[in-house]
Amino acid sequence: MHLRAVHFDIGMIRSATATRSTLSKDYVKDEEVELRITEINGDEVTVTDDLHQLAAGQRVTGTVTAVTEGYGVSFNIGGHEAFCPPNQLGKPLHLYQEGETVEGLRIRDIYLDHIEVTMRPLTSDAKVGQKVKGFVTTTRHTGNVCFDAGFSVDVMAPRDSLRKPIEEYQEQDVYELVVTDVRGHYVLVSNKPPQEIAMSVRGNSLKGKAKVVKVAASGLFLSIASCKGLGTLGTSVAKWVHVPRALAQRASHFGSS
Repeated sequence: MHLRAVHFDIGMIRSATATRSTLSKDYVKDEEVELRITEINGDEVTVTDDLHQLAAGQRVTGTVTAVTEGYGVSFNIGGHEAFCPPNQLGKPLHLYQEGETVEGLRIRDIYLDHIEVTMRPLTSDAKVGQKVKGFVTTTRHTGNVCFDAGFSVDVMAPRDSLRKPIEEYQEQDVYELVVTDVRGHYVLVSNKPPQEIAMSVRGNSLKGKAKVVKVAASGLFLSIASCKGLGTLGTSVAKWVHVPRALAQRASHFGSS
């Protein structure tokens, strides 16, 4: 069977994936390969063996090729044309001149032949627990409030992460925020007091002893009800976790079942 994707063990919880179209050759099981990460979306990691291919998050230097009022700046980045909108630039649009060399650019997105760059931090730079300051950009009918917190995209606070009713948030109002989760291109935040923010979020540590409640083919099921660091959200916080078999084996805690 000819598979469309190849999976690589790079020492993370889940295997990294590369589509065959992005690889230079067919690989066999257990072959060691030098790879480069092209995208991280939650637990999903995409890689390539092309070490010179442009990728989201990559730092580049560009030469200004055009400045368009109200639209943005076009750059040449090593033979590729890239674009940066005004709100992603490091200085006012009118201060850029054709032929100017600009360092500190990051590739924000690549779609077909369109490359967009930014001088702002990417969502992949956000860390759970990080404190940021942001101003309200939109209040969505779905119950979320979006903030400009200095990243390349707006961060979002779901209704249950807000300190007050959504109707009381007005555009341009400034708030102190805490990053509660990073999911690919999305950063979730809260402006609730620290003691009201659940601590059982991606990347946080728990202290105490976890009890094995089940050993299954897929891995271990652990009870974490007695651990410290779960926060104060009561029943909304999960009291058990699943440890995949591969990770449990690495930690030498997986027995025969």
